[in-house]
Amino acid sequence: MGVTCPAGKWEKAQGLVASLATALETGGKLDRRELESTRGSLNHLARTFPVITPFLKGLHLTLDGWRGNRDEELWKLPRDKWDSTPIIAAPQFVDPTPRLPEDVYCLSRLFASPRAPTHPVRCSAHKVAIYGFVDASSAGHGCSFELPDGSLLFCHGLWGRDTDDLSSNFRELCNLVESVEEAVMLG
Repeated sequence: MGVTCPAGKWEKAQGLVASLATALETGGKLDRRELESTRGSLNHLARTFPVITPFLKGLHLTLDGWRGNRDEELWKLPRDKWDSTPIIAAPQFVDPTPRLPEDVYCLSRLFASPRAPTHPVRCSAHKVAIYGFVDASSAGHGCSFELPDGSLLFCHGLWGRDTDDLSSNFRELCNLVESVEEAVMLG
């Protein structure tokens, strides 16, 4: 079972993303009100297609980039780095954030299908990745998977020196991704 959107909404979103891509190609500033409308429409679609959510960040940053206390990529600075910039009215045109062109490119790829895809909401089958009795901690890493026939696939090892400066979160995720990839290669 899945959800989708009407053809009209899908085509509207495709048109909004294409218009935004064209506006970025011409360079210069973007109309803030049009951008707010585009963001609203795409935010609404993100409820049905959550995969587009990360690629809306460039729109959010662009729309708020005119406000004070922002860095060069238009992210809000931490409060302890704020200066006393005067409050000004919202401008009619805004500068795009450096990440906006890449976000728009990704959105154009996600909206490239002529018809809206169906986003599954109640899957009939699922897979679960579970860390077993081996984990990625300190210098060691490993994995264990229970296979459909009930047997156990197990591997372990040590991290190389090239990972000494990487966070434990990185090693945890890297261990999971590489373990799943290896298990798939082994069938």
